[in-house]
Amino acid sequence: MRVEWEYMLADIPLETRIVLITGTLSAEKSKLARALMSRVDADFADFDSETISADGTQVDRLLSAVSTTPFGDGKRTVLVTHAEQLDDATQKKLAGGIDKIPSTGLMILMTGEPVIEDGKAKKGTAVLTELNTAVKKHGKVIDFGVPQKDDLRAYVERFAKERGKQLRPDALALFMDLPADDMRRLETELGKLFDYMGDETVIHASDVTEILSRGPDEVIFKLCDALGDRKSTR
Repeated sequence: MRVEWEYMLADIPLETRIVLITGTLSAEKSKLARALMSRVDADFADFDSETISADGTQVDRLLSAVSTTPFGDGKRTVLVTHAEQLDDATQKKLAGGIDKIPSTGLMILMTGEPVIEDGKAKKGTAVLTELNTAVKKHGKVIDFGVPQKDDLRAYVERFAKERGKQLRPDALALFMDLPADDMRRLETELGKLFDYMGDETVIHASDVTEILSRGPDEVIFKLCDALGDRKSTR
């Protein structure tokens, strides 16, 4: 069974020169980025692929890296991590310079996890609209946005299946109670759970409650309940 990032990959033609990967699903974003990086000639991967941190990087550096002629028969691929950290001037220049990327190059812009406020990404946690629009025009924008409940359930089930695990309905329900806009926590909790289970494949609610970190609100509610119980016994 193909998972979400594989469907996204199939929708990106080999001739694509720039891809923007954004959204909240960190694991899916990373898998797609790695798959795109493999479009290099495997025999020359060390020479034809490069990862650049966006912080402080200028547009000339980015365009120069992706325009280098590849040694092999595949693409020259450049992954720019935390693309939202490129300064505004650099993002605008890059938006206007996408057409300078040669057919032998592929630039992958991957953002960190955006901060969502009132249903929108907070300024500085997503790329500028100008860059997003330019990538849509010349390449592909892949947005792993905040999933709805049904999508979230399917995502958790796929995530578990990749690790050879199966969550029983009562265990799955506990993860559905986590906030859908905090995918980093969800992925962290799932990773902890799978490590805790070891070779065990079937996961029950009791297993989840052993490892699931409590949020501050939950801790306060439980503390109040405990204090209430103590007072009622006096």
